[in-house]
Amino acid sequence: MADTDALDSLWRRSEALTALYATLELTAPLPPLGDWAIDPLFAVCLVNVVLDCRPGPRVVVECGSGASTVVTAAALRRYGIDGHVTSLEQDPDFADVTRAYLRRHELDAFATVHTAPLVDGDHGFGVWYDTSALETLAGDVDLLVVDGPPTAGTSPLARGPALDVMAGRLAPGARVLVDDAMRPGEQQVLQRWSHDHPEVDFSLLLTGNGAALGLKR
Repeated sequence: MADTDALDSLWRRSEALTALYATLELTAPLPPLGDWAIDPLFAVCLVNVVLDCRPGPRVVVECGSGASTVVTAAALRRYGIDGHVTSLEQDPDFADVTRAYLRRHELDAFATVHTAPLVDGDHGFGVWYDTSALETLAGDVDLLVVDGPPTAGTSPLARGPALDVMAGRLAPGARVLVDDAMRPGEQQVLQRWSHDHPEVDFSLLLTGNGAALGLKR
């Protein structure tokens, strides 16, 4: 049974990856998907959420850069959505890698990766991104993608500050998409968010590593 489940999971991921390239009309390789990065199933889910947020203009804030940055920017371009991705990345080298992928895909106009070091805050979860980059946002946030900071080397609850910091910036009807939602740390974070931010309704989605989608009323 375990081998069958593994083959089924591999097949679903392969189908999702093929669909991504075809749907977004990508002509260059994406950053590696899976392992610590988003997997193809989450990437397809991300595209669907971007489409659900149209028409634009759309303000997207992303916690953690990488494949999700490229996929989101590509979806904005492919479907003619007037929007922009502001991505917070604590690792300067990885930020440069993401910028290189954006250039390779000619997506510079649709996404900006800001190097945002992790700093102490008053949100009760320890360190989180320096939020100075958010001062450049064009308006309220329509989509918040939470796939960072990494929990390794920080805390299982490292992603906890995201909604506390961003709640006041979310537009009515905004979506909050969380990767790795089935991990114990993210489950604890989601429980706290549901208590502290009842204006955002969360539901679990079936993706490779689990995802949660929140809708602000």
